[in-house]
Amino acid sequence: MAHVYKEKIAPLNYFKIQIVMAEKVLKKYFIYTLGCRSNQYDSEWLRKYLQGSGFVETPKVSEADVVIINSCVVTHKAERDVRKLINRANRLRSPDSSLILTGCMVPLKRDVDVDYQGSIEEVKEFLRLKVPVLPKKQSRTRAVLRIQDGCSFSCTYCIVPKVRGPAKSRPIEEIIKEAEDLVSLGYKEIVITGTQVGGWGRDLGYSLSELFKRILNLSPDIHIRVSSILPHYLTVDLLDLWAKEDRILPHFHLPLQSGSPGILRAMKRPYTIESYKNLINEIKRRLPDAGIGTDIIVGFPGESDDDFEETLKVVMDLPFTYLHIFEFSPREGTPAASMKDQIPPEVRKERIHRLLSIANDKKLRFMEAHIGKPLKVMVERHIDSVYLGTSVNYLKLKIHAENLSVGDYVVVKPSEIEFPFMLATLSAENQALSTNVKHNALN
Repeated sequence: MAHVYKEKIAPLNYFKIQIVMAEKVLKKYFIYTLGCRSNQYDSEWLRKYLQGSGFVETPKVSEADVVIINSCVVTHKAERDVRKLINRANRLRSPDSSLILTGCMVPLKRDVDVDYQGSIEEVKEFLRLKVPVLPKKQSRTRAVLRIQDGCSFSCTYCIVPKVRGPAKSRPIEEIIKEAEDLVSLGYKEIVITGTQVGGWGRDLGYSLSELFKRILNLSPDIHIRVSSILPHYLTVDLLDLWAKEDRILPHFHLPLQSGSPGILRAMKRPYTIESYKNLINEIKRRLPDAGIGTDIIVGFPGESDDDFEETLKVVMDLPFTYLHIFEFSPREGTPAASMKDQIPPEVRKERIHRLLSIANDKKLRFMEAHIGKPLKVMVERHIDSVYLGTSVNYLKLKIHAENLSVGDYVVVKPSEIEFPFMLATLSAENQALSTNVKHNALN
């Protein structure tokens, strides 16, 4: 197996891997991506540069000349998954290939069996990748657009600021140029992502509302989905725009983490339970059919039975339509890892089981409320005789229809539930879709 020194970006002649683009060396690549949408964005960025430099993606690790693992370490399990993936890649890959590690594990300087590890920029330099001349279509149906990276909060359980650095916004003109490229490639939906999306522009003198208006003005066909936003960033101005403009999709993911005021303070989260509840209820009042999701961490140190019951009550009382539930994972270097009163694993798992039951019930009720109602859905895949898609408010559907185009919006009418999917056929309203979408003047 080829092996390179692990110093960051030493001159290329120090490496045993010689990259000679004029010859057929390192011409096929394979990328594993773990973790969040920011990692997905980074992998798409790498694909664009690899393809612009003459590389061809292969679906088989064994055929690849270079294998890239884009890592996530947000939890212990995520880091274990990275290590398992490294072992698997080493078993499957060709002896002459190169295994490269990038992503959030790299700043932690772990000793792992790879040929090279570095940031995305360092990998680009290492592989001598060229700037692509033309924009490349991403590998997904909807485009991912990262508007900022990093986090400047100090949540006591979170390792992200250590591996991603402080919050930094991308310049607005750079974002708009990338959005223009995505529109030119035919995308109908752009997913806005980042480590702290809601904080974009505060270091530049702009607001998210201004950015969203600029993106929407690029094309009457473009839609915006926001991946996740902290509740205190959802300002009155932004919510007004969200409620008025139906091309900003009615899907909100607002991390809560705990319904206990005491645990929320111990986590150092930048909002209160009361402000959070008021915001969720206001969203539901203004956008009754909105999909509203949240994150919950179960088993944070010191979480008593009463604390957990408070979380259950908040979850049951608020109109969530889905939950992402995480077992607390102590990360070395974070304050929570050394806190007293760590919760036993069996207690954490029992609490997760209770929350999952509530989550499934809430999702089922949200689905039942949409039976027989027209839903706007993006077509994502065609499998056998059905199309799979996701609605604007984040319901998953199986659509029985013919001759649909992946990446387009259609209007469907759900008729029954096949959990976690709804079954649907095309609605009579589908023919008028292109003329029924509101296109507000956003000046």
